[in-house]
Amino acid sequence: MLRNLLAPALGEARDLSALPTQVRAVCMGRIFENIIQLSQIARGHLIPGLPPEFAYGVTRLRAGCIALRDWPNGFHSEWIDPNATESAIGARRHAYLALGTKADTSLVELKLQLKEKRERRQRGLSTAGKPGKDTSSRRATRTKEQKENRRRREAATRASNAKAKALLPIGLRPASELARLDPDTLLAAREAGLVTHRERQHGKRTLPAFDRHEVLILAEGWKNRISASALAFEFGISLFGVEQLAAMGALPPDAPHLENEGPHFTRASVDKLIGKLVELARESIDEGIMLADALRHTHLRPKSWGPAIALLLGNKIPFALGQTKPFRMDRLIINRNDIEKLGALTFERADFPDKVFSETMVQRDVCECFNLFEKYGQHLLFLPHSGEMPRLYKRDAVEAFWSKAIHTYEIARLTASQPLKVTRRLAEAQAVPLAWKFFDRRAIGKIFAI
Repeated sequence: MLRNLLAPALGEARDLSALPTQVRAVCMGRIFENIIQLSQIARGHLIPGLPPEFAYGVTRLRAGCIALRDWPNGFHSEWIDPNATESAIGARRHAYLALGTKADTSLVELKLQLKEKRERRQRGLSTAGKPGKDTSSRRATRTKEQKENRRRREAATRASNAKAKALLPIGLRPASELARLDPDTLLAAREAGLVTHRERQHGKRTLPAFDRHEVLILAEGWKNRISASALAFEFGISLFGVEQLAAMGALPPDAPHLENEGPHFTRASVDKLIGKLVELARESIDEGIMLADALRHTHLRPKSWGPAIALLLGNKIPFALGQTKPFRMDRLIINRNDIEKLGALTFERADFPDKVFSETMVQRDVCECFNLFEKYGQHLLFLPHSGEMPRLYKRDAVEAFWSKAIHTYEIARLTASQPLKVTRRLAEAQAVPLAWKFFDRRAIGKIFAI
């Protein structure tokens, strides 16, 4: 960078491409002095083969150049000497950030302005100066054109200052207020890479900082994102079904979310998926059955909504819309002859180790696992759960239970019998239920040969 800045002295053309665009118009004297000032508080390092004093000087100048290259976000604790005083750091930070303002002011003019300000403060005058006879006479002799030019310069200065201020990183509290997100969420988003990892100096303390524009973009995406649970309710399927769609790529989780939150979606991606299904749907299906009822004919497990929808999207199973407004996945209509294709479908979370799946299930989804209607959810309270509305069940406990238990309604379906006949047969065999109308799967296999 220094070679490019000093190129005219070497008989070469000056190259400013290494400088930020907002700083390229600044007087070279200010840039050189800024690099020197930054090097004075920078931490020096040894370079093998070079004398220590020379190595320290080179590495300090390099730190100043890197900070200038990364303006306005290059002023951080990584390169600052821990022995530098707070006043020295503060003065250089002010000069560093001021590079983006009054770009057309030369170093000499800037120093004269600073000198005048100091003298006015020492005399106890305000920045503008107290109006005296000389001052008022000068004001009286100003022409209209001069006043207009001054007004324009002041407006341009204010605009330049506002633009430079907008480029500066902001602290955690103003960023939290701007995004309308709590500080912990904003810090987690920063750690997750949803916004650029920035820092700012407050004395000798290093504090988190944020790009104003990035915070606004994050806030907009966060406000409009759709959670997997909300989408499950909209589609009429289980939360696990939405997670399957996201894991398989049928519905990309393109809204901002934290790593432990699970997938979130934009309305655009949701509408795109709905549009594909609407486009592929036929007007009607002979001998139709709703997709939710068809999946109930599969064996006892969380339903494979993701693989089933993937078949529909691949045009491998003809289907029709059960209802168009609002769109519902559970009410899509397929032919009864295609139920067997659904029975072979499976979805294993282990196949997607980098995806996040919910550790809990709402009562509606637990009922779906056991092929029960929601009205029977009150009989599932023997399973570990917490909360009310929604009542949340531990996914691992639910899966462990349905792997060993079978319900009388499921037995009736598998044996093509009436539930009452199944109940009588179980009583005759003196079968002991594990819980409400749930029996040991192995024992039932011996009684009914299933």
